[in-house]
Amino acid sequence: MLRKSMLFSIVMIMIITMASMAFADINILDQTGIEDGYFTVNVNTENEIRVLVNKEDQKTVYTLNETSNLPLQFGNGIYEVRVYEKINGRFRLIEEKNISLDLENENVIYLNSVQNINWNLESEAVKIASELTEGLESNMEKVVAIHNYVISNISYDYIKARTVTGTYIPSIDLTLENKNGICYDYSSLFASMLRSVDIPTKVAVGHVGTTYHAWNEVYLAESDSWITIDSTTDALYNKYGIAYELAKTSVMYDVEITY
Repeated sequence: MLRKSMLFSIVMIMIITMASMAFADINILDQTGIEDGYFTVNVNTENEIRVLVNKEDQKTVYTLNETSNLPLQFGNGIYEVRVYEKINGRFRLIEEKNISLDLENENVIYLNSVQNINWNLESEAVKIASELTEGLESNMEKVVAIHNYVISNISYDYIKARTVTGTYIPSIDLTLENKNGICYDYSSLFASMLRSVDIPTKVAVGHVGTTYHAWNEVYLAESDSWITIDSTTDALYNKYGIAYELAKTSVMYDVEITY
């Protein structure tokens, strides 16, 4: 029995050591994007990664399976970031750092491609956004053009809404390809398209009444203000010919976190 116990301990040490060696060759927490208000977690393992981001009394947790950019959306200040790896059913701290954010304009945080608002110049949605906004001057004109496209081309997926898990991450390419999605898909697609044409846009998650929901907050440079836009609801209004206002009454939307 003692021999078996020692053998088990040796195997466990080898597993943990190998996992540590896998991460030793990379910079897990990459702060290259700090001047734009985000950091990158480099993932070099098939194990699940959890990232805890904490600033004063504000915090959020991310689940990662691949290298991802994560926003520092709580504004300027000191962030405590901890990265955990799941090994044999338990999470082990593999890196922690304090990250200092000091931006002159915090709106740049909401122009980036991050884990749940993931876009690049080759994304079909980005190409469409560029075409839709060509020749338009004001942010509002661009917002309206992209909003009209989204609500006219994406349908609500009721089956997905009933089966989606808490770790779900939207894909703007799949949303466009399938032409449907849930509120998280609508808001991620809308945000990606607007960010790609330099309009700061947040994905907000919280409640509308008792309904858990996702929507957008969009910055209009011409009025130096943020407006609340709910493209999921507007798509339904548009489908049934119901009149609606683009800017929603923000007090109806109880924000828990923005990205």
